[in-house]
Amino acid sequence: MGAKLTSRILFQPPEVASYSQIYPREVEYFRTKSNIRVPFYFVESDTPSQVYVLYAHGNATDMGHSYEFICNLSQKLSVNVMHFEYYGYGILKNNSKPSEEGVYETILGAYTYLTETLRIDPRTIILMGTSMGTGAVIYLASTLAVNNVDVGGLILESPFESVVRCLSRNWFGRYIDMFPSRFRIKNVRCPILILHGTRDKVVPIKHGKEMLKLARCKVSPHWVDGAGHNNLRRKMGINKYNEVLKKFIIELYRDVNSPSLHSNNPLQVY
Repeated sequence: MGAKLTSRILFQPPEVASYSQIYPREVEYFRTKSNIRVPFYFVESDTPSQVYVLYAHGNATDMGHSYEFICNLSQKLSVNVMHFEYYGYGILKNNSKPSEEGVYETILGAYTYLTETLRIDPRTIILMGTSMGTGAVIYLASTLAVNNVDVGGLILESPFESVVRCLSRNWFGRYIDMFPSRFRIKNVRCPILILHGTRDKVVPIKHGKEMLKLARCKVSPHWVDGAGHNNLRRKMGINKYNEVLKKFIIELYRDVNSPSLHSNNPLQVY
């Protein structure tokens, strides 16, 4: 009963999808282990690039709402971006229900598509999540690390320790908790970038700061003064936002054994 109530509180997909199979561009599909077709966008960089961003959106939104955002990432950062949908969201709203396990299954399906269908090296993949999406990417990064697989990096925008910790600090509530990122972040081995607004009332900045403390790898924090939960990028300004992400990505691939940003100049030392 408690877990179902937590799910109902957490998952708030838009009533109507913001996109269709052909608008604003034609979607592609991969299949999950449950054999469900999941839509995704794949935006290639204008400049040939070996770097791939796997993006997981937040709650109360869907894949279509993030389309312009991922196009900006691809163009300004010279990266390829894959953005997938969750069960029960967007054009999957009528044939599946949102759930924590469903979020995990869809991001695993997206990662499998990149690494097995497209044959992408995991080291060239950066996992990026916003709000609820941070629970998805931390889960994936932790799962892969436990299995001795490393991705290139992790970008967390407004991350939370766990769902119940956003709502309550009592121990009873933790028995029905979801997305326990505070425990999983300790397994992550790749560099992490955390962005969080100082006036976030949905996921207070103390969550971002706690995740910074719990991580055992290199973490670059960026606290955005005056930003709330839904206006972090606007408060930063898109140019500053792109600058912070670009710097992080370049730092990831400084080492000679790491892939370069551009495929026509492999293994370059910056």
